[in-house]
Amino acid sequence: MENFKVKTLGEAIANKENINEIGTVFSSFINEGDLAIITGETNVGKSILCGDIAIANTSNLCHWDEPVNDKTRTCLYIDGEMTDSQIAQRYAYAPEYVLDVVKRASITPLGLGCTIDDKIENIGKLINAEDVLELVLIDNLMSLTDCVASATSAKKVMEGLKHIKDYFNITMIVAAHFRKRNSRKTIEISDIQGSSVIANYADSIIAIGNSCKDSGIKYLKQLKSRSSRISSEVAVLEISEDPYLHFDFLEFDQEENHLIKKQESRSSITEFMAEHIISLSEEGYSVRTIANKLGISKSVVGRFIKSTYR
Repeated sequence: MENFKVKTLGEAIANKENINEIGTVFSSFINEGDLAIITGETNVGKSILCGDIAIANTSNLCHWDEPVNDKTRTCLYIDGEMTDSQIAQRYAYAPEYVLDVVKRASITPLGLGCTIDDKIENIGKLINAEDVLELVLIDNLMSLTDCVASATSAKKVMEGLKHIKDYFNITMIVAAHFRKRNSRKTIEISDIQGSSVIANYADSIIAIGNSCKDSGIKYLKQLKSRSSRISSEVAVLEISEDPYLHFDFLEFDQEENHLIKKQESRSSITEFMAEHIISLSEEGYSVRTIANKLGISKSVVGRFIKSTYR
């Protein structure tokens, strides 16, 4: 019985500390105290969004119609994705007051060689070493699992991160990848690598999807929230490089308006599909994988690639 504390519902409600208004970290998608997941395909913009959230919460600078956070927060960005050079190129022209408040911790080669337990322990020590931290972003989950996408490794990481989040009473946001999926279908929790484990530990999950309207247009879909109703609409965003790489908010819309539609003729290739076939091919994806992602036949993709690079 030492591991449990029994109370009535009335006793829980009577404690005024339990009914304080929940703070807003990122619009209606992520609340204060959440262990949140930002997920999507490779190169869809997860790091851009993490950077936007960090900047908004530390300096109140955002590119939406209204503020996405309710107050400024001390923030640490744990970066397992980008080099210092890439960071410098991405944020070179951000306002100086932004550059002075966003703290970034990069994972060293020695850190990458550690076990999962060591990495979790080191994250705890890193957070403890800061005077006060309210928000921690980790980009990305795979950097903590040594790129091993197994349920066992994902479970160990998520357990460790949840313990840290609860112990330090902070908000934590973690970027995670999709598994291979059909881009013509709506985004679901099952599209996340290690979804069966990740979804159990996460308080909120949002996904970034590619829009069929343009390669620079993305949309945010809310997949899970423990503290609010899940919206039926998606937030449509556009990648902008002025004055630094970020997302501009465009509108709220229905997801179906941004999905690749099944074509009348499987032999015809739209301009949007042509861009994606070339991009995916140059990233090293096979003809079969590209066909599955775009929902068209392998022979159509193969002929297009052959004619393009002839």
